Amino acid sequence: MKILVSLFHAEEKTQKLWVFDHNLKPLKSFAAEFSNIKGICVYEDNIYAGHKDLKNECSILIFSKNNFTFLKKIILPDVSDIHSIKIKEDQIYAVSSGSNRVLVYDLNELIKSNTIVKPKKVITTSLTDTIEKDEIHLNAIFLGKNGLYLSGFGESDENGLWLSAQNGFIININSEKERVVVKKLFNPHSIFFTNNSYWFCESGAKKVYNNRLPIIDTVGYTRGLFVEEKENCLFVGTSTSRVYENKITDINTSGVHKYIKGQDCFELEVSYFFNDKYAEIYDIISL
Repeated sequence: MKILVSLFHAEEKTQKLWVFDHNLKPLKSFAAEFSNIKGICVYEDNIYAGHKDLKNECSILIFSKNNFTFLKKIILPDVSDIHSIKIKEDQIYAVSSGSNRVLVYDLNELIKSNTIVKPKKVITTSLTDTIEKDEIHLNAIFLGKNGLYLSGFGESDENGLWLSAQNGFIININSEKERVVVKKLFNPHSIFFTNNSYWFCESGAKKVYNNRLPIIDTVGYTRGLFVEEKENCLFVGTSTSRVYENKITDINTSGVHKYIKGQDCFELEVSYFFNDKYAEIYDIISL
């Protein structure tokens, strides 16, 4: 198995997409010509990446899964501050954090069209009714058997900041209702489901959760998570540019970490750190 990691806020020369083997040995890196890459997913023969350029224009980048060559850039003017993306049944879901909603596009129409494509569906939450600005910072999305799951920061603190607010949530939206799965979280990200349970990062607390229980304390702002199907191994990212109050002194750069399930807990097996002090990890998926 191989994993793919996305970077944003990185230096211009830094490759923004990295392929690793199961032991976190780098195999390939690419996409240095792009700026901020956040959500990534694989569908059929391609890799899809959510991209926001330096002018805040959002787009989907398409790369070949076989040789990682760049194939196409699709501009999405209706998306504001793109975060996670997912594809299911030829529909691509893009989290538009800047307008507090998820926009759903027909993937085939996006790929074939040379003009601007409008979303086929818009998914909103009951937590806010504005699309003018980011009010709850939706970020991660997971398309599960029982609905669509979203994580977000919730309302900001009294100073209008999220970095110290602890109103984060994970919600489930299906055809009938909206349900809160977890609340009062400190900057949640990276929702992931296996057959038996759900997993997520509480980034501000530097923790990984299995269901409602914290199972790993990491060394930095925790974001980017992939759990193997048998739940014996997981990969998680940490970003040092989001370290709070200079309390973390044992790492200098952002990294990816592999944990193995032991008898009583998950144990760190190996880490890989990037040579870019500005880079932040957003997403981790399997290839």
